[in-house]
Amino acid sequence: MRIPNSRIYKAVITNFTRAPERRFTFEVGIAAVDIARAQAIALGVLRGMDSVLAQPQPIVTVDRLGGSSLVLNVSGWMNQRRSDHAKVKGEAIRQVKEAFDAAG
Repeated sequence: MRIPNSRIYKAVITNFTRAPERRFTFEVGIAAVDIARAQAIALGVLRGMDSVLAQPQPIVTVDRLGGSSLVLNVSGWMNQRRSDHAKVKGEAIRQVKEAFDAAG
């Protein structure tokens, strides 16, 4: 791979391939009704996925509040040498959305 010298000297370069573990993060907007239940549902989904590592543990935090809603930040770790980062993240988003829909 060729990287111009100006990029090397002026930019911060992150090497995602050095370590096998890589974090994925996505946001989910929910109605501000039962925040703890929503966090537990999202955590349960991530813990149930084979491609999401148990350590470091997945985490679901409240990122910001809206008028009658809030945004959860959902994060998990995966082994990028065994799984594709984009596919694991996409599958996590799909499963969390389906779990929220099923829970009402």
